[in-house]
Amino acid sequence: MRSLRRDGLLAVIEFPPRKSLSASDPVQGVPSNRGGHGIPKKILLEELTAAGIQAGQNVRRLAG
Repeated sequence: MRSLRRDGLLAVIEFPPRKSLSASDPVQGVPSNRGGHGIPKKILLEELTAAGIQAGQNVRRLAG
């Protein structure tokens, strides 16, 4: 949070956890509430809010 300007923007480019990337070979350092590599949108929003970051626009797909 300290790294952002007061009116700065933060872009998160992520995907939901995938079963093929989780239980059989967990990624070291990934918290257990993630469900594998990736992050559920609900958890991402909870963590951003807890850090004092206000969620804005949600883009589901990037062009190209």
